Amino acid sequence: EGASVFSERARERRDVGRATITGFASVLALLLLVNLLSYGIVLLVNLLSYGIAPREELADMKDPSLSGVLTAAVGPWGAKFIAAGLAISLIGALLSWFLMCAEVLRVPALDDTMPRWFSRENKNGTPVGAMWLTTGMVQLVLIWAHFVGSTYTSLILLASALILIPYLFSAAFHLINSFRNREKAGIWDIITGIFGTVYAIWLLYAAGPKYLLFVGLFYLLGTPFYVVARRQAKEKVFTTVDWIVIAVFSLTSIYAIYGLSTGALSL
Repeated sequence: EGASVFSERARERRDVGRATITGFASVLALLLLVNLLSYGIVLLVNLLSYGIAPREELADMKDPSLSGVLTAAVGPWGAKFIAAGLAISLIGALLSWFLMCAEVLRVPALDDTMPRWFSRENKNGTPVGAMWLTTGMVQLVLIWAHFVGSTYTSLILLASALILIPYLFSAAFHLINSFRNREKAGIWDIITGIFGTVYAIWLLYAAGPKYLLFVGLFYLLGTPFYVVARRQAKEKVFTTVDWIVIAVFSLTSIYAIYGLSTGALSL
């Protein structure tokens, strides 16, 4: 029986490894194709555009410039065609991002890390609770960015800073877990944990302190959901390490709010 369990676990590890490599290779191939094909299409459009309008007119065209090129080539319906295609593309991208963000809330709700309400689905299998929170928070962030004068680039940098903390915690947990179970984990798990932790720390250093000061503010806003979930599961809410992290986030949040109010910090 022990040999059978060991064989089953070994097979599961091989399947996970195979799935990881296949997924990484597939995403890499798609990324390369998207970039290469888009650059090729842009190059082809540029070559065709020089035969339709003078270079000075092309330089003065507003985005999307292809609508101006098609207008010069086929008439007013060319701009409408490009506008419709752009709208469909943006709506599809927005929908996919909403669904992905909702999934990030739904999956933790299944193991009582987030309130069970986020895992509730409608008849079409859509996590309605997670979708409502996701869409609501997106609108609030956009409104907030508008009034504080933040640009799209600032929001991207802020989002990047927000994801760096989970990277560090994940790598550090892997390292600690590998040391605790070094007989089973092996030397390569420890080496991977060390490199991952060091790299995550370097990413935090490269990101700079400005956006990292706001990270704690956003994480503290999500803390009540975790508290509700732990109480629903009748589990201990915070450990000693959790309280230390909350204290650090609270201090950075206070400083970030003070900096925003006095103008010392801006996004």
